[in-house]
Amino acid sequence: MEALALDESNHLTVAGLDLEDIPAHLGDTFGARATSLNLSCNMLRTVRHLEKFAVLDSLVLDSNLLNNDVAFPTLPTVKTLSLNANEISSLEPFLTNVLNAFPNLTYLSLLKNPACPNYFTGKDFNDYQRYRYFVIYKIPKLRFLDSSQVTPAEQKEAQRVGKFSNVVIRPDAAQYQKKAPLSGGSSGSGGGGGSGGGSTAGGQDESAAPGVDDVE
Repeated sequence: MEALALDESNHLTVAGLDLEDIPAHLGDTFGARATSLNLSCNMLRTVRHLEKFAVLDSLVLDSNLLNNDVAFPTLPTVKTLSLNANEISSLEPFLTNVLNAFPNLTYLSLLKNPACPNYFTGKDFNDYQRYRYFVIYKIPKLRFLDSSQVTPAEQKEAQRVGKFSNVVIRPDAAQYQKKAPLSGGSSGSGGGGGSGGGSTAGGQDESAAPGVDDVE
């Protein structure tokens, strides 16, 4: 592993290294200062040692192998969580676990997961909107979901119908076959920041979601 260092904004990028676990020494070295952690394009199945990063605001875990059972530690400082292109196939109880671990989460992206029924899975807009209502219902503090802003109208409707809106998706598994990440790759500092970064309201603008440009 090449020498790693925080950038001037206390962002740490450890991407494209085929990591199967978060090295304990990363948390020992950077955990007290890193406010943004990008672990995209690895082979992570667990997030063991993530608890060492006690002041994180943004966590990017795109293009890994994380599934519904991932056990996140409690990190109340995290406001942005990006999990694009993992293996999350069921929203319940996954979202309950996410809310318990990140009680102040305001930005969540789950694009290119089997549980996210959008254009990547060949589903229509109604399926995607029901998915949004369910996620917003489960995590009411969200201000951005995937690549678009959570509107006041969505928040209101989510409280009315969200608990009935969980969409069960059974996509073709071939859509989610992972390519091995290229060693030495980089997906940038990622995350878009706690305020949603460059995301714009309305539509499903893939380029607006944190780390989406790096999703295979």
